Amino acid sequence: MNHKHSLFKKIFDALGRRHNRVSEQALRETVDKLERQHFINEQAMEIARAGAWSIDFRQERNIMFLSERAQKILGQLPAEGDLYEWDGVWANLMASGEQEVTKQTAAALYACQSGQAPGFDLVYAYKRPVDGEVVWIRSIGRVDGLEDGRPSQMYGVLTDDSQSKKAEVDLREAHTVLKTALEMAKAGTWRIDLRRQPDTTLLSPEAARIYGCDGADAGLLESDWRNAILGNDRISGLNPHEVFSNAIRKGAFSYEAIYAFRRLADGRPVWLHDRGAIQRDKQGRAKLMTGVIVDVSEIYQSQEDIQQANRTLEQALDLSRAATWSRDMQSTGRLIQFSQRALRLF
Repeated sequence: MNHKHSLFKKIFDALGRRHNRVSEQALRETVDKLERQHFINEQAMEIARAGAWSIDFRQERNIMFLSERAQKILGQLPAEGDLYEWDGVWANLMASGEQEVTKQTAAALYACQSGQAPGFDLVYAYKRPVDGEVVWIRSIGRVDGLEDGRPSQMYGVLTDDSQSKKAEVDLREAHTVLKTALEMAKAGTWRIDLRRQPDTTLLSPEAARIYGCDGADAGLLESDWRNAILGNDRISGLNPHEVFSNAIRKGAFSYEAIYAFRRLADGRPVWLHDRGAIQRDKQGRAKLMTGVIVDVSEIYQSQEDIQQANRTLEQALDLSRAATWSRDMQSTGRLIQFSQRALRLF
């Protein structure tokens, strides 16, 4: 009996030691896995130049945790345990002076805190306490642990989005300048997707006005444009539609034509200067065409008026059998220019 008891004890002891070794090995594997995951997360945050944050709503006061990188981005002074009172963080956001953005941010945060939204993706202005500089922050957050319809915590990441915001502002200003310049030049822009809608030209409002198709949501159809052309291109001597087609078919990267056009809305003839750039894929196939259309009617009308005046003068001289000449007093050689009639008389 004692022999059996001793045998079972040895078996149980052996099993216990084996269980402990298995448990320790599993624990080490779990710790190693967590450390690798933490390292990967840290590297990802470093590459993205992002910082982590979280808010615990279960505390008496809303306390916000900021990672070291998040503290640097926001310009926060070091705090014990990396914990900050939410009211202080919000005060810096309010101090940015961007009232409309702050109002939208407050609404989004309230929706998350009250359980009405699962998260947010916001860009807002923030006044850094360390130097007083206003930066633009992009913050993505998610709520977790809903209890009675309200979240127990919220966590997320944030990045400094100031450069993107500046680029956005610069682009908007450049667009405004371009729009003003186009309006002053009586010019509009157009775009053709040569793969999806090769027969339709999408027009800016100014271009639509120039072509006389105001309010045409579908843009300008190629057939309508072709049928409204009056005469050949002043540059190549070819029909503008032929110039356009040749540019696409023969591998060119640009298109240009000056031609008379009958406006679609009222039939009034106008002179247009049309220029476009062609984008091609790696195989050389045209995929997109963008351009500018300018109403140059005043220039060509003035040329026609001058030509008409010269013709009228010639007719008058023919009737009076008179000749004309002119002398350039500023020229060193005192050049004298004679009309054809004057030359014949001399």
